[in-house]
Amino acid sequence: MEFVIALLVSLFTVSTTRGQDSDGGESHCFSFPGDTFLQFDFNNFNNSNDIYFSLKFKTRESNSVLLYSRGSGTHYDDEAVFIRNGKVGYHLFNTSPTGVEGYFGAFFIGNELVNTNEWVTLHVYRMYRDVNSRQRRVHPKTGFAVEIQGVRHEYVDHLVRTDISLSNSIFIGGYSQPLSSTIKRFVGQIRDIREHSNGLAFETPTLNFMASVQTFCSEDSEVEPN
Repeated sequence: MEFVIALLVSLFTVSTTRGQDSDGGESHCFSFPGDTFLQFDFNNFNNSNDIYFSLKFKTRESNSVLLYSRGSGTHYDDEAVFIRNGKVGYHLFNTSPTGVEGYFGAFFIGNELVNTNEWVTLHVYRMYRDVNSRQRRVHPKTGFAVEIQGVRHEYVDHLVRTDISLSNSIFIGGYSQPLSSTIKRFVGQIRDIREHSNGLAFETPTLNFMASVQTFCSEDSEVEPN
């Protein structure tokens, strides 16, 4: 009986250790083999408003999708967070209301290699209300920041963008169609995915494509592509 109790305690300890993030909070972690993706849909969530996503990831891949969303109906806006040549990139395509004035998008590529199989923290901003303490005013922030071994690197601007129209479906690790000839579906682990403006945690996906994404991560093993 004592052996059974000890075994249960051991199993519970392993389970909760994998479920904790580095800050001690609960974290949902997903392992991607490279041929699949997750889709999350939220009620009472306007993805066209000011947004602040955060997540942690680790991978060895040089070109892959981290997060993607797109417009619905006749709207062709889209947003992608990806890794290209081992560095994080952010793309926002925001068409004008009439479609003839051009677009008011954004494009950033970081300088730091992130395909090192070490955990990287990523912050993604879109028209997020950033407080400037020196000027004592709020201005929008669009772009991203990466934290690598405790050092933060930020790539943002403070331009005003209007009429952004994106659906409430958020895709993690890929999409049903290739985003480009080089950017592939993600291979590795992604955890602690959140949207802070609306207080959302990405825990239960609407779609686990091909049921291939594992809903746990192991610190002791790497995810290998199929």
